[in-house]
Amino acid sequence: MTESTPSNFVLASLTLADRERVDEVARMMLESFTALAPTWLPTLDAARESVVGCLEPDMLSRVLVVGDRAAGWVGARHDYGSVWELHPLVVGEAFRGHGYGRILVRDIEALAAARGGLTMVLSTSDETGSTSLSNRDLFVDPLGALGTISFAEWHPLGFWQAVGYTVVGVVPDAEGLDKPSILLAKRLRAR
Repeated sequence: MTESTPSNFVLASLTLADRERVDEVARMMLESFTALAPTWLPTLDAARESVVGCLEPDMLSRVLVVGDRAAGWVGARHDYGSVWELHPLVVGEAFRGHGYGRILVRDIEALAAARGGLTMVLSTSDETGSTSLSNRDLFVDPLGALGTISFAEWHPLGFWQAVGYTVVGVVPDAEGLDKPSILLAKRLRAR
């Protein structure tokens, strides 16, 4: 958290009952992911479906509210064994750079750990050619490609590494030909 992080925020569970907040988060998702993942959420309806899909009873869904506005949102679900998957995370453009993403990540990690989670996994895609993993055949020496990964400053990979996640793999062509999904993981409890 940076020094500029206000202390007047509220973390709460997001539910289907709060339709206005669901719509607000859907708009934030659409605005935030249009440039980074253009095929994932092409419309407001697709963004709303994604939000609603993350509100099932077995999901964790947390919204960070500043004043009367949703500043960010995070979701997670049990994947298998002691593994949880973090998906998605979004912070509205006006609220970035204040530590809200870190707050949301820590909160969802703590909730997953309290439910027996030992590992949190996530993926971040590269549909825009902003990492050294895009625009190449990753079926040829994927481990070598991971060993020399680089990325543009604005790609989310830098954020994920800053909050303690480690690159553990890559799925070639996940978002289209030569557009990979980068897999990351983090241990939720000390050894």
